Amino acid sequence: MRLTPAGELTRRITALQKLLQQKGVDGALIVDSTDMFYFAGTAHRAHLFSPAEGKPC
Repeated sequence: MRLTPAGELTRRITALQKLLQQKGVDGALIVDSTDMFYFAGTAHRAHLFSPAEGKPC
């Protein structure tokens, strides 16, 4: 069971990427567990890199 719908997670990443582009930043590295849950829907100990354009990894 997914707590946050996939479409909502995509919307959040898209909004982050638009902000990164507006600020001229190449990408964001998410390391905080709260932020990880917000952007990826998981609270696992991990890192998430979101480029200003393209697919996060």
